[in-house]
Amino acid sequence: MILIRIWKGSAMMWFDSATEWVKNRLVALNLEESFEHAGISIDEISAATVLFGVGIIAGFIIKKYFKLVLFGTVCVILSVRWLELRGLVTIDWALVNQSFGVEALPTAQVQEILKSSFEWAKVHVASTISALIGFYLGFRAG
Repeated sequence: MILIRIWKGSAMMWFDSATEWVKNRLVALNLEESFEHAGISIDEISAATVLFGVGIIAGFIIKKYFKLVLFGTVCVILSVRWLELRGLVTIDWALVNQSFGVEALPTAQVQEILKSSFEWAKVHVASTISALIGFYLGFRAG
């Protein structure tokens, strides 16, 4: 909780300083009167400019590294599940779910969901294979 407060505080300080910098540039360019004449405050314009820049950066980073993060997350989850199935690691999934704010499902319900998913895949082999091939081609193309 303290770490989140510190990060949130430093992010707000960065945002405030970036907004102030943009505001000073707009004032230096004598654009303050133009925006106020249009009914828009200079604070709103500077905040929107900073958020536009943050949005561009975030969009670029997500586009660039989404596959890597997704692949790493899936590999970690599958590795942990495999280790758990082999009996090498014991994980309290109820505690993990509680940590993330997710209610734990009863084991019987999870097994029923997995069983019905595999049954559906067996019955619809062509659909399953075409979905997997489509996913693979889409992943390769992206």
